[in-house]
Amino acid sequence: MLREKYDSADKRISKQFVRAFEDGKDWRVVAKHDGVNYQTVYHQIHADELRYERLPRSETQSKSLDYMETDQIVTWLEEDPTVTLELLQARVKAEFDKNVSHTTIGNHLDCRLITLKNFHLIPFGMKNSNTKERRKYSVLKMFKLDRLEDCIYWTDERNLDLFFPRTMEQCTEDTRSCLQICYNRGRSRI
Repeated sequence: MLREKYDSADKRISKQFVRAFEDGKDWRVVAKHDGVNYQTVYHQIHADELRYERLPRSETQSKSLDYMETDQIVTWLEEDPTVTLELLQARVKAEFDKNVSHTTIGNHLDCRLITLKNFHLIPFGMKNSNTKERRKYSVLKMFKLDRLEDCIYWTDERNLDLFFPRTMEQCTEDTRSCLQICYNRGRSRI
């Protein structure tokens, strides 16, 4: 089965329409002669730029950062370590004229200068000296009652986690980014 009309005109025919319009000739006659719809030619003439003259999306400026730009970002961070990724994103756009996301910048900086970590939530009074003293007093009282065998006490795993903060003692200093949360949710408390 033969095809009657093409949905879109090729580049050569599109140039003929635009050239006829720019020369002041009747572009409708050229469109009718080539078998192209009036509306198609009208949109091609009144478009800001022709579709065939646009660059493909893949040939535009590269979004990824190269080694020189990543080294420059590391230099910026060494000068001011309090800069956030959003501010770095704005500075990269201003300096290198590249629109990259803050996730991409974080991926390029990962294992070079900084490592992004999730927050480790700890109860509000976990490192408080008053809470540690109360915890120590409660554990000593519990052991004393156990030796006397006067009463039966019951503790579950969550209470033991509060009595013995082994997860907090095992990790070395500055290995987690801790964020304190309030007491109203989470594990049981003393």
